[in-house]
Parts: sequence; C-alpha cells; structure tokens
Amino acid sequence: TMLMAVLERRKEIAYLKCVGAGKGDLLRLISMETLAIAVLGSAAGTLGGVLLSPVFGNVMRRFIAAYLPSGAIAKPDIGIAFLAFGVCVVVGFTCSLYPALRAARIVPMEVLRNE
Repeated sequence: TMLMAVLERRKEIAYLKCVGAGKGDLLRLISMETLAIAVLGSAAGTLGGVLLSPVFGNVMRRFIAAYLPSGAIAKPDIGIAFLAFGVCVVVGFTCSLYPALRAARIVPMEVLRNE
C-alpha cells in the first residue's frame, strides 16, 4: 500500500525536508506517484475488462444460457468502461491523501536520529 511505501521511505522524505521540501511538495510527490499508479492500474483493468468481456460472454452463453433471459449476455460498453476508469482513478487519488499527509508530517530530526 502507499502508506507502507511512505513508511519505508521515511529517511528519504526526511532528507527531502532537510534540503527544503515543504509539506506541499511532499503532498504533491506522494499524490502524483499514487495517481500514476492508479491511472496505469485503471487503464490495464479497464482494457482487460473490455477485451475479456466477449470471452466471458461466450462462457456464460454456454454454461448458464438456460437461466438467463434472451440477450442478457455481457457486452462491452465504452461508456461504462470510461466510468469504471474514472471511478478507479478518483478512488486511488483519494486514498493517497492519508499517506501523503503522513509524509508531510514527518519530523526529519526524529527520523534521522532513529535510523
């Protein structure tokens, strides 16, 4: 998780603060790293979902078609794909705020003294 990444990089963050990085710089750094991970993961997941949707549709058609009403097989919808992508990016970015705030509150002298 990003919180674990921040905790593992406490010494690096302490050095950044010692050379003049402010809270805003650290918030931006951690948030942008998390946003990049969220965008790449969301893109891969959305693309995989769109590409594999017809495959799962065929599986559903073969094994459970008797239980489904006609036409109830999964079909890729680009609007839903973009919605899923956007929701994943927003959730990923929102979840980055707590680790970024933890990084911004690191006291450099305490970290460097203890490590």
